[in-house]
Amino acid sequence: MSVCSTPPRKRARVEITPQIKKEICQFKQSKPNITQNEIITFVREKFCVKIGRSTISDILKESSKWIAVSSSDTSTSRSRKPHQEELENALFLWFSDVRKRNIMLNDELLKTQAKVLGDKLGVEDFSYSTGWLYRFKLRHGIKMHKVHGESASVSLELVKEGRESLQEVLLEYNPCDIFNCDETGLLYKIEPNSTLSTVPVSGKKQAKDRLTVMLTCNATGTEKLKPLVIHKYNTPRCFGRSFDPTSVCHWYVNKKAWMTSLIFKAWLLILDRQMRLERRHVILLLDNAPSHATVDTTNVKCHFLPPNTTVHIQPLDAGIIKNFKLYYKKQQMKLHLDNVEAEEIQPLDVKRALLFIRAAWNEVKQDTIINCWRHTRILPDATATMATAEPVIADLEAINAINATFNTMYGDTALSEGFLTADDDIPCEEELTNDTIVDIVRGQPDDVNTDNTEDEADDSEDPIIPPAATIKAHLTQLACFVEHHLDVFSITDLDFITKMQGTLRNVSKCEKQKTLKDYFKKMKQVVKTVALAFTRGNVCR
Repeated sequence: MSVCSTPPRKRARVEITPQIKKEICQFKQSKPNITQNEIITFVREKFCVKIGRSTISDILKESSKWIAVSSSDTSTSRSRKPHQEELENALFLWFSDVRKRNIMLNDELLKTQAKVLGDKLGVEDFSYSTGWLYRFKLRHGIKMHKVHGESASVSLELVKEGRESLQEVLLEYNPCDIFNCDETGLLYKIEPNSTLSTVPVSGKKQAKDRLTVMLTCNATGTEKLKPLVIHKYNTPRCFGRSFDPTSVCHWYVNKKAWMTSLIFKAWLLILDRQMRLERRHVILLLDNAPSHATVDTTNVKCHFLPPNTTVHIQPLDAGIIKNFKLYYKKQQMKLHLDNVEAEEIQPLDVKRALLFIRAAWNEVKQDTIINCWRHTRILPDATATMATAEPVIADLEAINAINATFNTMYGDTALSEGFLTADDDIPCEEELTNDTIVDIVRGQPDDVNTDNTEDEADDSEDPIIPPAATIKAHLTQLACFVEHHLDVFSITDLDFITKMQGTLRNVSKCEKQKTLKDYFKKMKQVVKTVALAFTRGNVCR
């Protein structure tokens, strides 16, 4: 009698998105000793997907590939590398820059721009077909959307959806591991444009010298990372020979002081290395600026905020940057007051501006940062009560300090609001040209100014060493020490040390100068000593 055995049931095919594979690899990195059964349980509980051990092994073998997957890639189809990768990267960079300026696009415009960029990149024998364009849009998540007439209501709906999607993403992270970074332009030399007078006062042209500053902080306000500062010149004269800007900030140079993708990539690798050393996995929230080009990172996950919503849901735009600028202008006004009292002009150069930037960033309070994050309502613990919270305003303490200093200098009058808001809308990146896009995708370095301006050029001559060299060396060390501890000392202390150094140079000039007679007198003594050595036979012939 034969027994009919039931054939084994074939396991159902399950489609896994690149995002799930990315989550599996990151989960394995965060817990290296975890077993495959525990990973299967993690995927089943979180994504309601049942997969086998062999599938887990295949995914983990290509960890580097899946970790580098973009957050917008939700396709379950196999990802194939495009034949013209440089061309597609350049076209998507141009597309992101154009859409940021709310310019309408269609397929024909994309094809036309692709041909222009292809000619600049030297692409030959390539058909810019409809099929290629379809696959390009599919790879980058580009779809045709209808423009709605009620722009305000659509914006509010996008903000609501953006908040909800961010809360889901951030649910996996501890608040101290959630970071946000954003750039701002800073007119570091601008002065107040109002004063008390009995007659009309002719104004002067305001200084437009600018820096680009990028600030980064976490959701708990416990970590304010070192600021990133971009200037036009590498070694301004004010740096001297002892000042190192990297001790104050991440120092980068670009001929127009813009943020570029190459600068951002370099900074992102530094941040990833820091988190890897600390054995932390963090998420970095970014706006969709073209300069925010990401690289393969192991411990920093970059997540882009939804387009056109950063004003509402980016924490640094909710008041942190404004608060930082108020503290900077507070120190700027203090410098003007010191100049009036001392009847001596202390110029606000790049070096002093960097010290002000560090001190202003240190003054931003933890409570201010926490309130700004809560105001955006993007954190998972956002409650209904926060929805009715009042908008975060700038710190009144800083504004009052600025007004008090202004009143001390110019009498009982109101400080013009233009001084406080002069650099609010300064762009931090240049509109991308076709040549710039080609340089970016090919990884060519920025065109950096090595020549400096006349008033900030680096001295090529060696400094004069006075007889009191030991004292001068101690003063230099003391100045460096004060620069690194401005939380205890003040700019006035640094100015006092600078005046002492100047006095020491004046003293050295008053001392008796060596003459040619002194030189020959010394040489005569040397000749006499050598001759005596020959006479005694101490020198071999």
